[in-house]
Amino acid sequence: MIPLAFLLLRYRDTSLRDATSPKLPPRHATRPAISLSPPSDLSPPRELSPLGNLSPPHDSFSPLHAALMLALAVACAASTDIVSNYETTVDRHISEIMPLFLSDELNFEWNSRMVSQRLIHTREYGQLVWQEYALPWPLANRDLLMQCDRKIDHRAQKVTSQCRSVEHPDAAVSDHVVRLVLKHTMWEVTPLPGDRTRLALRLELPASATAGMPKFVINYCQRQSLRDSVADLLAAVERLKLPTHRSFIPWGRTRAEADAARAAAYDDPSPAAAKWFFIYTIYTSVCSALFGSLSAFTIAALALACAFIQGGGIGLFWAFRRGLKSSSTGPRSSALKPQAT
Repeated sequence: MIPLAFLLLRYRDTSLRDATSPKLPPRHATRPAISLSPPSDLSPPRELSPLGNLSPPHDSFSPLHAALMLALAVACAASTDIVSNYETTVDRHISEIMPLFLSDELNFEWNSRMVSQRLIHTREYGQLVWQEYALPWPLANRDLLMQCDRKIDHRAQKVTSQCRSVEHPDAAVSDHVVRLVLKHTMWEVTPLPGDRTRLALRLELPASATAGMPKFVINYCQRQSLRDSVADLLAAVERLKLPTHRSFIPWGRTRAEADAARAAAYDDPSPAAAKWFFIYTIYTSVCSALFGSLSAFTIAALALACAFIQGGGIGLFWAFRRGLKSSSTGPRSSALKPQAT
């Protein structure tokens, strides 16, 4: 692809040369006589420009000088990276977002175009993340190879995730994809009062990756992609309804608010937790019946303790009932629903 700056430079040079360059006389024309008399008015000497050439007079316009100045401006602009920032505040507590945000296995839930992902363990960079994204036909798929660093600062109550592109022979570029290069990406998640969360995103692309494209188009695409990432993350949080991350329940809250939120999280067990309790109870019962390693009292104590942990103050009946409702299907599941009177 020919860079846009090169096309503009050629167009600007040609148009100005045709419009302002003096026409040379034909070769067969008679040369004017050379006058040895001194000129009547002496023009002031020209100053040297930063390019090292003589600057044109103020009442004339040199196409070569304009082209050189344009090339210098384009070179200075091309040497800078393309940086985009996006920040928003959402009406969700950070403990509701972190279960999905911190799970690498659930990246497919909020990256609809991601078709493949794998973790690569290297000696030089540690763990790398390789991802492949599908693009509409006829565009080829894109892939990324990144080194990411995730920090959870409990004292400052801030989660930071930063990534950058790297190259490694264990994840060489294949023929059917195009390798994307990200100089730096950052997610910063901080809690706010009132069970709100601030999300700040930053994306930096190298200048070489955007050659031939207008900067305003690149900035628009970057900002739109950052907005879409936040929207997809929040939509997946609402759709999956994962249990709150208990490590982040006190963040941005007073002690009383944290205790109330922790009690509410324990009193409303998720179907996944209740199902796990149901399977664990069956497993311990079978082991006791087959091997006799556990007494009936031990089984009852484990069941009650597990029900209290997973179901809070509601107890064994609620967790057992939730486990049946989440794991059963068909007519048996409908039989557990309360009948209208």
